[in-house]
Amino acid sequence: MPDFFGRTDRELLDTLAGIQADPSSYVPTAADEVRRILEQRYPRLPLSSIVAAVEASEQQIERRRDWIEARTDELLNRQHQPSTPPPDAEANGFAVRAAIRSVGFAVFRECLLVLAIPTLFVLGFIEALDPSSLWLAPFNVMLRFPFLKYIGALPWAMAKLIEFTYALAPPGYALLTIVGFAFLLVAAALAYLVTHVRKLGWLRRLLVAPSVNGG
Repeated sequence: MPDFFGRTDRELLDTLAGIQADPSSYVPTAADEVRRILEQRYPRLPLSSIVAAVEASEQQIERRRDWIEARTDELLNRQHQPSTPPPDAEANGFAVRAAIRSVGFAVFRECLLVLAIPTLFVLGFIEALDPSSLWLAPFNVMLRFPFLKYIGALPWAMAKLIEFTYALAPPGYALLTIVGFAFLLVAAALAYLVTHVRKLGWLRRLLVAPSVNGG
């Protein structure tokens, strides 16, 4: 006989429905075993009431999940107070932690972007001056793989942009234009990074607030 004790209430009810739909697929005592486990979990309740209780619990879990997702979006928009009351004392904390994870990933991503922009320009200059440089070897290897070839082509694309800029302007002005463009990109990335770092600090302070911890 299958081990029914490790199954959730919903799985037990689905199993019972399956037994009723096709009794030949189960051993004769399976239905009695499932009912016995359900009665142990919900003493003094008939089967119809057990079904209603399980469905009510599932709806409550779904509403809680929806509230946490909505509250996480509000926190990412720096909305201090929730639009609707939390379903329980811990839900707000879960939403704050989810927002912290999201902003933390954004900070990590933007740190990589700040480092990648000047590196990409340097690789573009190397590609333009010495395409056989060992610094470009990893990117040349990436060109052989379908999912990495776009990353591998970045130094080549940047070199073409540099060559195009030098073709349009004298060398001094072209270099100034390229450096200025790189500076603007880094400055924009840093601005986003600082914004998210501040938001991360705000969320961490909010996490220890009494209102979040049920105080």
